Amino acid sequence: MEFGVLGPLRVLGPSGPVAVGSPQLRTALAALLVDVGSVVSVDVLVERLWGPDAVGRAAQRLHPLISRLRSAVGPDVVALQAPGYRLAAPPDSVDAVRFADRVAQARRLAEDGDLVAARARLRTGLDLWQGDAYADVPADFAQREAARLGEQRLAAQEFAADLDLRLGNYGELAEVLPDLVRRFPLREGLRASLMLALYRTGRQAEALATYQQGRELLQEELGIDPAPRLRDLHERILRQDADLAPTTPPVEILTGKGPGPGPGTGATASRAAGTRRAATPLLGREHELERLAELLGRSPVVTVLGTGGVGKTRTAQELLARRADADGPWWVDLAPLNDGRLVVGAVAAVLGVSGAADPAALAAAVADRSLLLVLDNCEQVAVDVAELVEELVAGCPGVTVLATSREVLGVTGEVVYPLPPLDPSTAHLLFAERARRSAPDWTPSPADDETVATVCRDLDHLPLAIELAAAQLRTLSVRQLAGMLGDRFELLAGGPRANRRHATMTAAVAWSYDGLPADERHAFEALCLLPGTFDLAAAGAVAGTPRPLSLLRSLVDKSMVVAVDGEPRRYRVLQTLRQYADLHRSPDRTTEAAARLVAWAVELTAGADDGMRGPDSAAWMARLAAENDNIRAALDLATPDVATGLGIATQVFWFWYRTGNVVEGVAVLRRLLDAAGPDTGLPLLIRARVALALMTYLAGDLAAVVENLAVVGDLVGRTAETEVQAFALCTLSYFRAAVGAPDAAELAATALHVARASGTPQRVAEALQSAGLASFRAGDLEQAEQQLRAAVAEADACGYLWCAGSALWFLAKVRIAAGDVTADTAALLLRMTEDCERDADRTSWLVGALTLAYVLFRRGDGDAATRLCGAAAAYGRSLAFVPQAMDPVDLHRYVTEMAAARTPEQDELFTTLAAEPSARAAERIRAELATVRQRGPASGSVPSAAGR
Repeated sequence: MEFGVLGPLRVLGPSGPVAVGSPQLRTALAALLVDVGSVVSVDVLVERLWGPDAVGRAAQRLHPLISRLRSAVGPDVVALQAPGYRLAAPPDSVDAVRFADRVAQARRLAEDGDLVAARARLRTGLDLWQGDAYADVPADFAQREAARLGEQRLAAQEFAADLDLRLGNYGELAEVLPDLVRRFPLREGLRASLMLALYRTGRQAEALATYQQGRELLQEELGIDPAPRLRDLHERILRQDADLAPTTPPVEILTGKGPGPGPGTGATASRAAGTRRAATPLLGREHELERLAELLGRSPVVTVLGTGGVGKTRTAQELLARRADADGPWWVDLAPLNDGRLVVGAVAAVLGVSGAADPAALAAAVADRSLLLVLDNCEQVAVDVAELVEELVAGCPGVTVLATSREVLGVTGEVVYPLPPLDPSTAHLLFAERARRSAPDWTPSPADDETVATVCRDLDHLPLAIELAAAQLRTLSVRQLAGMLGDRFELLAGGPRANRRHATMTAAVAWSYDGLPADERHAFEALCLLPGTFDLAAAGAVAGTPRPLSLLRSLVDKSMVVAVDGEPRRYRVLQTLRQYADLHRSPDRTTEAAARLVAWAVELTAGADDGMRGPDSAAWMARLAAENDNIRAALDLATPDVATGLGIATQVFWFWYRTGNVVEGVAVLRRLLDAAGPDTGLPLLIRARVALALMTYLAGDLAAVVENLAVVGDLVGRTAETEVQAFALCTLSYFRAAVGAPDAAELAATALHVARASGTPQRVAEALQSAGLASFRAGDLEQAEQQLRAAVAEADACGYLWCAGSALWFLAKVRIAAGDVTADTAALLLRMTEDCERDADRTSWLVGALTLAYVLFRRGDGDAATRLCGAAAAYGRSLAFVPQAMDPVDLHRYVTEMAAARTPEQDELFTTLAAEPSARAAERIRAELATVRQRGPASGSVPSAAGR
């Protein structure tokens, strides 16, 4: 059994923690633990429990209390032994005893010159502390013992600081000691160590300020001056005494005990300190670790590149933990350095090299050594690091350098390995693992799991951001956490105090952001308005620079922008960095950058609607898919300028229509039309109303279709632009034909006449399709087939794949109405779906597949029809698109008929497939289409896709 008093009172039995119970029982146990192994008399126990006034009259209260304590911890643990009781446990079962033993061992090791072992042993002792001693035992005796132990702890921390100075761990000390000095401001030993650590990391002003604060405090509190040792150190820092340089062992300065570690012991010391065990396990990263190990085997310099918080240092630590180098690996943390002139000294101190004043001298000193040198956090001194690494690579064939940096070093032979964020599954595991460290009893529900996935995605799958977010579960629920990510820089705090750069997400990002030159920072702030990936042209337009390549090259090299694989390359800014820029960009710069973004979107989308109705449709669909997020941002920014917003929306609505962005398209068009005033141009209003009618048609909102078409009908006669008239009339005639209106054929003829007058073959094809649909609804199937074939031919001639596919769909419905469900009818729909796939048209593709399911059903293949219907339901759900709602006349009847005829087994199959993820559903539809295609249906009755 083990006992913990360095923090709240704890008891650990063979099977785990033991609950002691009430505060009085904990006090009784503490009263025995203070003298573990020795007999504590009844009088002493009574005094400790109830005070000196109770001695002699409270003994009868003691025995029942001890009896309950024995029941809690075991009768063999608390023994009755005259003249009182004894805790029958070895002294080292108490963590306070183990702590004292390890400190004593560390001091003996240091006296013997083994500084590395001394520091390691001391660390294991200090790690036993989990808070103030006897933290939950308020009795006087316990607090006196806590004060004694606290003094021992503070002395051990001073000893640890002295060892770290002698070992050259200046950067770590400069991060850890400020908190100790604030808590114990009168401890001059701690203050001296902090001053020297700050000075040796290039922070002379802070070192001097630390002295001044201590001097003022001593005079105010005690009326005395600092001790001679502290005053002497202050004067030497003022005159920049050469003996204070990092290459001089600090032990000489503070203790006068002689030289510190030389090339032998010093190297070993720095190696152990730099590669100490990580506090938490590394999740994932197996591929990255394998790749880095491979690169280190064939490259003299490997730089792990990445933004703050992506896990560069942690990945490097794990990589080194798996290596067994005879000399090294040697770890140098450069984060504390803000003066590049200190780089050589810091590296030399770690390697145990004396007298190396410049890169050439250091390279000469290690020229015959074979070692791996790790330079961590190089970015703020990258130029000086690069100079040193160039010398090491040129003059030291046995030296390999692994650097971690937010900026490329740019040295000869450097291999840059950009460390990506975590994959989604690993990010989820990391969140759960860190959450349980902060809130051990947290058990996520299925809804929580979905929210965690969203949180990780919104945090760009950055390990630091995820860890900081998970730590918030001490005070927030997962849903609360997700809802507060819009202010992540307020939310994501509470990281390790010893690492200021990673204590908050603000600190992690500011480290990179503040280091950008002003021109790059302003350009970066502008690029942060682009929420999606972007290309060179977009970067130049939005950042307002004619040379976007040099800008992006620099920002990519500094991990502020990510280059995305592809041809051509695209780029993106992590959402966390974008939000930081949003907080720091001035209103004037925001206005300027927003205007450039809107102007870029206007230029990009000009001609998009025509382009998607011609032979370049696939290219336009791909271009708009790539820029969709950025166009959305431009539309949000353009809302006050209704004409500009409508201009963009009417150019891209056809993309929304074909890709199933129904909800977004309807919302944007309605918002802009609601804001349109009397000065909005008539042609633009007509186009926007037609666009909204088509989008609401896709959504199955037939009342909205009728409402918007009525407006179009009122407006179309007022414009003289024949192309706009043709666009409007083709749409009006289509819908009149779809409902079988008596004037549908006449309106289609008018649309055809105006379309031909406009000289737009795409509108001619649309008008012919409307005419065919009107004949179909009138029951003239023969004429409908002729008109629809003419529409296919016209659409093929001008490369209008959507209209060709739509006419083929109607042609198939004509055949179905005539009772023809042969392979020829299936071939019409197969060609339609092929054309849709080529054009990235998801909605029409889904309509064609569902109609083909009905043909297969009518041909007796109910299983194939069920598979297609189930997959179509799943895929349509991901698009928020229900094909049978869009076509309530025919497709709704087909789907209803198939559902009514399904067997129980087919019903079960449908339900299973309809619940599948959208990606799997899409693949299933493709597989079913391929199976039908492999059966070889005749397709000679329709112009083939080949040669068009």
